[in-house]
Formats: sequence, structure tokens, C-alpha cells
Amino acid sequence: IFSNISIEIYPKSIFILYGKSGIGKTTFVKLIMKLLIPHSGKIILGGLDYKNIESKIIRKRIGYVSQDLNLFKGTIRENITFWDQRFMNDKKKIIESMKLASCGDLVDRLDENIGDQGLKLSGGQKQRIIIAREIFKNPSILILDEPTSALDPKNQVNIKRNLLKLRSKFRIIIITHEKSFLKLGDKVLRLDKLKKY
Repeated sequence: IFSNISIEIYPKSIFILYGKSGIGKTTFVKLIMKLLIPHSGKIILGGLDYKNIESKIIRKRIGYVSQDLNLFKGTIRENITFWDQRFMNDKKKIIESMKLASCGDLVDRLDENIGDQGLKLSGGQKQRIIIAREIFKNPSILILDEPTSALDPKNQVNIKRNLLKLRSKFRIIIITHEKSFLKLGDKVLRLDKLKKY
């Protein structure tokens, strides 16, 4: 899928991976998360070859928001903190993460049980809480796969605005087929422009 390409993703930047479905976006993410190993070439993180870094260490440094809106039976607080007792009572950090994910409107429902798979929430609310969960983890790299797919136009605008703020905290990788994201990127890789092998 990828041949003769060289990409550097800088700290405090937004990298856009753009292309239609089936063109290689998921493969790119799997390479970054070390779910796939390249046949040739190298992936370097912090000066170290991926091959020499344990997978669990790489995944700990990556926040990934997939298109699957997976929430657990429990409260919003529990879903954001993953029941980690060290952080369950860090309300300030939880609320800050929620605001950056455009779900500050749900702060009053922090300790409400949202039901199995977030049954009591809309698709857009689920997506924003999952983004808040990954922001809360404070990763080195934040990967967002079609981050506004379940959102209404107002929240799409808010998320895009907040992504520009988040750029000062993370390397952000946005996987998308929406052209409106292209202007947000410090660097863009258009898979539709690459020759397929």
C-alpha cells in the first residue's frame, strides 16, 4: 500500500491522512500502533526503531479514537478514567478533558449511569466522551479516526476549533475523508495522490 514515502510528524502539530474508504488509512494506523510491522523501511519514535520498542509501551503513548463508539456500563466519570482510582476524583482534569472534547454540556451528568454501551447517550455524545477519555490519558500522539462522523454541524465546528488548541499538547493524527479537515493540517498526506502497488 505504501512505497517510497517518508513522513515526519512533529510535536505540537496536526497531521492529516486523507483519502476515501479502502485506500489504506486503517493500515497506516495499524503501522503507527505496531499492530502491523512494515516489510521494509522503518518507523522511528523518539530516535528509536519501533522494532526495538515493546508494543505495550508504544500503545501507552498513543490515544486512539476509533469509529467504534465503545463505552462501558457505568458513569461518564468511570468511562473517562477507566475506573483508575488514582484519577477518579481528579474532577478538574476530567472536566478540562471534557471541555476540550466539546462535551462540557455533560459535566452535570458526570456521575450518571449511562447504561450498557452508553445507551442513554446520543451517538455524538458518545463520540465526544470517547475523545475526552483519550485526552484524559495525556498521550504523546492522539489519533482520531473520522472524529466528527457522529456529530451535528455545531459540534463539528467546536471539535475542529478545539483540535487547534490541542495541537499545543499533542502530535495529532486525523484520519478522514472529509476535505474540510485539510485546512487544519500542518502537514497532509493524500493517499489518493499516491501510486498504489
